[in-house]
Amino acid sequence: MAIVNALKFNKHSGAMLCDEEYIDIRWRRCFYLDSIHSVLSPSTSDLLKMEAIYGGVGNPSVHYEVINNVRNKLDKIVAGPDGKEKIKTGEDIGKITLDAIHSITRRKVDDVLKLLYGFTTDDFNQGFTEIEGKKVEIKQDSIKDDARKIVSFKDKREYLKPVFENKVALMTYDRDYGFILYCIKADTGVLSLVSGGFETLGKGVYGSGRAFGNYFKDRYLFQRREGMDRVEGMCLLIASAIEARDYYLGVGGYFNIVYLDGEKNTHEERYKEIYHHRVKLATEVVTGFLNNELTKDKTYEILNDLLFEDRSEEEGEEKMWHYAKNHKRLALLLRGYKDISLEETAEV
Repeated sequence: MAIVNALKFNKHSGAMLCDEEYIDIRWRRCFYLDSIHSVLSPSTSDLLKMEAIYGGVGNPSVHYEVINNVRNKLDKIVAGPDGKEKIKTGEDIGKITLDAIHSITRRKVDDVLKLLYGFTTDDFNQGFTEIEGKKVEIKQDSIKDDARKIVSFKDKREYLKPVFENKVALMTYDRDYGFILYCIKADTGVLSLVSGGFETLGKGVYGSGRAFGNYFKDRYLFQRREGMDRVEGMCLLIASAIEARDYYLGVGGYFNIVYLDGEKNTHEERYKEIYHHRVKLATEVVTGFLNNELTKDKTYEILNDLLFEDRSEEEGEEKMWHYAKNHKRLALLLRGYKDISLEETAEV
């Protein structure tokens, strides 16, 4: 299932984070998810001076199909007459993304109906289907009642979960409105503007939501309007993922991050993907900060070096141990020891 967390830093920038874990059939844990992608090709992004980053939870194959369909459609629109005039805002891209999700969801519902009863949604709505050129009316009340639940998205049986469990966070930037977050849920089928500055989707939403909520409740209105420093934002984003991972099933593996800075001139500069050991080390640094082993200033210094200045991971790790208040306690924390063991064994 995974998590996808998105956070707005200010009017022109923000970031999105996902994990790698997916619970497969029979509750097998897999660590292969790649949940965040741009729906704009680099050339289209540079032509429009826009960005649109898609983060999906639910069924991976559905999301990959949506991303490819949206990207191809946007490329086709932009390549046509007056293409630039047809795509001006993040909302325009959001509507195209919503249409793609509607199309795939409806097709999969039709697949279920055809498997069970041999007709599609259109057949059900018109009250009959055709078999070998012959009109066959849909008359049985039990079949009609069951089909009605399926086509209205009210049926929650197990084999329909891959159809309706899909959710999307869409992180966009355009010249008119700046940085905007949207949310799409397949079971409700609407494009929603995210007004609170963050979105969290997936298994660990309540843990991540708590981390975000605790931060924003202590900020005044003018502070929330002005936004936050990018390093502070990254620290909060990683902390939200740690909260989800530590307390909720289905969140694990390395975290992957995409940072968006709309003030840059090209897609290559605006879209920055951060992953692998670099994010793992950043997660360890934030863990140390959350457990009072690293000060705020030193934490932010290391995160800035790792995530924005592209300093070496070896240098970042060396700084983490150098700045740690208690090396042994931090080492035990990162190895997963419980607090009681930490208090008993840590050296001052």
